[in-house]
Amino acid sequence: MYLIDTSMILPCLWQSTREAHVNLLLELGEEEAPFVSVITRFEVMAGTIPEFLKMNRGFLDAFQQLEIDPVIADRAGLLFHDWKKKGHSLTANDLLIGATAQIHDLALVTKNAKHFPYLTAAETRKLQYLSRAGRKTSETIYFMR
Repeated sequence: MYLIDTSMILPCLWQSTREAHVNLLLELGEEEAPFVSVITRFEVMAGTIPEFLKMNRGFLDAFQQLEIDPVIADRAGLLFHDWKKKGHSLTANDLLIGATAQIHDLALVTKNAKHFPYLTAAETRKLQYLSRAGRKTSETIYFMR
């Protein structure tokens, strides 16, 4: 199963990148709806303008939601401490999302592998689509464990 990072959800909400990203998520959810963290929900809603609130909530509601509990918070805190000693400053949101994937034994699907240095890319895929300017664009999608 999969935990979908915010970096994969946001392009599903933008007209120019929607089709390719939604198609990938539909493929991943053929057997069971993927998960999102409540942190991803927060990040999406924090950037949503009023006219898109209903649409964005509806899109997020299609995913299974995972809450932050003490086990996830503890794991994220330990990751923060370990990586800070190594000279890396990681954001709380990414640490909580990554810890959620670890605790629930889910593959984290993201475009931002560098945000999760404590996870390893088990698989990568190229996602191609036309940019808003009509240019062929290719992005790497990481399946992190």
